[in-house]
Amino acid sequence: MIILKKGIILFLIILFTLSIVKAANIGVEIAPVQDKVLPAQNAIFNVKITNNENNDITFKFTYLDIYWKIENEEVKVPSTSTKAVNLVFIPQAEEKPNLITVVITSDDKSFREEKLLRLNLVNYEDVLKTELILPGPVDPRKSNIIKLRIINQHNFDFKSLKIGIKSAFFDKQEIVDLEPFETRTIDFPVDFASIVEEGKYPLDIIIEYNNKVVKQEKSEFNIGSYPDLKETVSPKSSVLFKRIEVVKENKGNTDSFEFYSKELSLFQRLFTDSQPKPTKITSSENGYLYSWQFKLEPGEVKTIIIETDYRLASLILVILTILAFVIYYFSKTDLSVNKKVMNIVTDKNGVTRMKILINIKNKGLKTIRNVKVMDKLPAVINSPDAFGTAHPKIIKGEGGTRLVWDILELTKKDERIFSYNASYKLNVIGQLNMPRTLVRYRTGFRNIIIRSNPVRLFH
Repeated sequence: MIILKKGIILFLIILFTLSIVKAANIGVEIAPVQDKVLPAQNAIFNVKITNNENNDITFKFTYLDIYWKIENEEVKVPSTSTKAVNLVFIPQAEEKPNLITVVITSDDKSFREEKLLRLNLVNYEDVLKTELILPGPVDPRKSNIIKLRIINQHNFDFKSLKIGIKSAFFDKQEIVDLEPFETRTIDFPVDFASIVEEGKYPLDIIIEYNNKVVKQEKSEFNIGSYPDLKETVSPKSSVLFKRIEVVKENKGNTDSFEFYSKELSLFQRLFTDSQPKPTKITSSENGYLYSWQFKLEPGEVKTIIIETDYRLASLILVILTILAFVIYYFSKTDLSVNKKVMNIVTDKNGVTRMKILINIKNKGLKTIRNVKVMDKLPAVINSPDAFGTAHPKIIKGEGGTRLVWDILELTKKDERIFSYNASYKLNVIGQLNMPRTLVRYRTGFRNIIIRSNPVRLFH
């Protein structure tokens, strides 16, 4: 029993001695090839294995954690030779430690060695550099090109890198591939849908990789001052009416202080109205100067309407003219009649004798026919006599005597004179009123009656 135990111990000592000897005959050296890596980049180490044994040995590489996966897990090294192989670690997670423990074992389990590999983990934003290239002050009235230079400062091939610029006015994106250490310039055409006031505006630069934002920077761009005023004057005229519409539109991106003036004569001013009212009205050499002063903000439109309207005044004038014509037509007379008493003589018996003249004259320019002249004598006057060439029709009544002459035709500017004698006797001192002479004729559809002047006798 004692001999058996001694034999086992001896066997283990021999086996351990052989392992030491074999380990001494195997050498492993590891050097970094690519140890500065991005979250999605493979880490590469060069493994050199020396086999001094008399037989070929297969070596296996093992990683015992979850952050990496070894691409080539084993290598066969012929006897008495050295072989180098690149050990590629494929990342399995975005965030991981910067140390890798790799176990190297032989297929016969006679060799085992652990190696600790150190990594330099870098972020995407550290290796991607951007430079914004702006065309000076941006003109919002036209299309502009904003350039973005992107520099890959790392040995990594970016595929489908989404690069964008974003502001309150635009959101542009481009997808590009970026080779290791490559520099590219991307053009972003931008347009502004509306007028943008001058000033500085924020701009975001956003880079996405594998559907994640890996870099975001803030910048700004400058909108320049671009005044752009459009003025439209639209005159419109018709009979007795004139309208001027002035439209001023600020299509620029900065405030514009505007002035507009219109000169009117005194007569025009009486019939002119405007919207809005002028800022100032001043006297000028030819009348009055209407002036408007106002500020136009970007995108603002101002309309001035000036209307000179003679229509109402003309209508009133026409109505007054028609009314005057009607009044004149219905009040005018083409004939005039004048009554005169002359040769008044009173004898010793108190009898007064007189001669009465009636003058009829056609003042118009046309012939008047069928004119009737009527005169009346008070009852105190005796029957008339001495009628001259035209004898009237005499009609006596209780109120006195009426005398009627008929004129068949009275040409223009023609004149007729009727005369007769009359006498009366009054026992008292006083006044005797002689009735007016009436003349009646027809012109057009009107019957016209005119009266002579009154005659008063004093005795």
